[in-house]
Amino acid sequence: MEQDFFANACALGQTRLQPLELLAAVNAIENDMGRQKSVRWGPRLIDIDILFHGDAAFAHAQLNLPHKDLFERAFVLVPLAEIAPNLTLAGHSIAKAAARFADEPLEKWEE
Repeated sequence: MEQDFFANACALGQTRLQPLELLAAVNAIENDMGRQKSVRWGPRLIDIDILFHGDAAFAHAQLNLPHKDLFERAFVLVPLAEIAPNLTLAGHSIAKAAARFADEPLEKWEE
């Protein structure tokens, strides 16, 4: 599906919420910002993904952590490696995983 330009970003945070509580909070933020249900992987106003929750794996019908596609997406790994270069998830170094995509063209937007 053809999409307009969009920006990706990563952020780290701390929470006392359990994974499904965090998912509900993230979904509420998306709804408050005006996200509407549409075509899967289609254009959307906002999309917040939870990539991991501490160092434990979590498996549920609504949420799997670490995110199932985390290690396959340059647009996630590259910014995550920038802000957490020493992070290891599921026994894999984020920096090493991101290095696999060093030759892929990612436009970096800076203010």
